[in-house]
Amino acid sequence: MRLHLFTGYDKSELLRLLINRGHEVVVVVVPQAAKYRERLDAFVATAEGLGIPVSEVRSLDVTETVAVDHPDTTLVSVGFPLILRLELFSRYRNAVNFHPTLLPRHRGKYLNYILLEGDEKTGITAHLIDEGVDTGPIIAQKVIEVSPFDTIRSIKRKTLEVESDFVLEVLGDLEDAVSTAVPQDESIAT
Repeated sequence: MRLHLFTGYDKSELLRLLINRGHEVVVVVVPQAAKYRERLDAFVATAEGLGIPVSEVRSLDVTETVAVDHPDTTLVSVGFPLILRLELFSRYRNAVNFHPTLLPRHRGKYLNYILLEGDEKTGITAHLIDEGVDTGPIIAQKVIEVSPFDTIRSIKRKTLEVESDFVLEVLGDLEDAVSTAVPQDESIAT
């Protein structure tokens, strides 16, 4: 599968796994802001070492980054910290975001609500990108138990331990998953 990988974190392991599974990662898109620089240096070096172009974008120019249609390419967002606009994600065959909670609970980027709300479970949600923030139809979810001893750091670690395999699993069955995607239940959204 042809992919454009959008991220704001070091996803070197995921990138290598995608390539080893036969996916063609055409470009990697990362935020340009200095606050992401330190955590992205190793990832950018990995991508460039694998011969994959890296596009660094500011929030206002994300749409212009990929200014042509990509009907044979899937946009994959894993930890990308900028909001993607319709003008961008509509150019792809599919646009999938991997969110580090069980949507529709805890939309956005703050995991502390998992602990503040006393959730007994969390996980990762693969959903289609739409015009809202983490509001698109759900493709698949991976559940992770939350213990009374968990912290934000331990929840992040648990999520990262299963993330790469989950992404590969979802992409392996993406066409069927997209056709059976389920709208989010707004009555339990936070």
